[in-house]
Amino acid sequence: MIRRHTLVWLPTLLVLLLLTACDRRPLEVIVEKDIHVRINVDWASRFGQRPSGMTVRLYPADGSAPITHITNDVDGIDVGLTAGTYYLLVFNQTEDEFGSMTFADMQHYDGAAAHAVRATMHGNSTWDKGVAYYADPEPIGVAVDTITITQDMVEQGISFERYKKGMTTNHYNEGAATYTYDEVALPMTTKLNVTIHVRGISNMRSVVGYITGMADAFHLSDGQRLNTTCALPLDTWKGAYVDKSANTGVITTSTATFGLPYDKVVLSNRNPGDNRIVLCFTLVDGTTRLFSYDVARFIHYREIDETVPLRDRYEMSLELDLVLEAPLIDEPLLPNVTPDNQGSGFDAEVQPWEDGGTIDVGV
Repeated sequence: MIRRHTLVWLPTLLVLLLLTACDRRPLEVIVEKDIHVRINVDWASRFGQRPSGMTVRLYPADGSAPITHITNDVDGIDVGLTAGTYYLLVFNQTEDEFGSMTFADMQHYDGAAAHAVRATMHGNSTWDKGVAYYADPEPIGVAVDTITITQDMVEQGISFERYKKGMTTNHYNEGAATYTYDEVALPMTTKLNVTIHVRGISNMRSVVGYITGMADAFHLSDGQRLNTTCALPLDTWKGAYVDKSANTGVITTSTATFGLPYDKVVLSNRNPGDNRIVLCFTLVDGTTRLFSYDVARFIHYREIDETVPLRDRYEMSLELDLVLEAPLIDEPLLPNVTPDNQGSGFDAEVQPWEDGGTIDVGV
């Protein structure tokens, strides 16, 4: 009888065991979350101004499409990254917000470049017929770096989570470590400061000009200027006496530029004709005088060691100076003429000029 009762209860026990086995703990999965990376950007110390926005691009070293972030929080940005190496590129504003330059090959880190555009608002006259002027570039600051996310960093960010249907991992682990990268934006434009000594300066009403052979583009990844060139207008001049009794003085102007082409940064690499400055003086009688000078050997980066290798000169924030005076050149000599009494330009500024002040003598 005992055996018979055992056989009767056996199916019931098996059912109970099956029901108990179904009461299991929730299924957990290992989740590899993106690593939390904080990118801080210093605009003040070198670039000198805080922009209203910035573009952050991360180019995976495996050649896949870049990751782009555009933000008005220019102090920094938080991003999530998976394991791998990324080339970081940061610049102020967006590509479409620059009116003086266009951007090319931005999908590739090594090829990304900014190019000057034609100065469409600048016309030509008889004296400069056929000259293609390019716009002086707006301030652009760039920061670059290499960010590597290792497998060890990823493993530190691994967590165990209850499985949910459709769960994703495109966020970083809030409790994991934050990896911070501090970047400094460097200015990619410089100033060309021009000073020209003039004889007979009181006979001048105004002056305009241009300079050729300036770089028209640069690579964002390393700051290297391209070897293609352009002409920049020189319109806004100021004048002052040096020796009033001798009727000598100087005219000065300054313009933004990308600098000199890569191959011409070193003085010994420059050839006659690489840079030429052309000046058109309007005299107080309304007539004009033209002067043209080969200035390639007279342009110098301020406070730079000419022996420094080219690869160490990518930070082109140093200003360029061009000073033209005897005996380097035969200084412009403006003849004595009778004013035409039009009462414009320089002729209208006789009093401050005679008082020894600096006045505007551009168009």
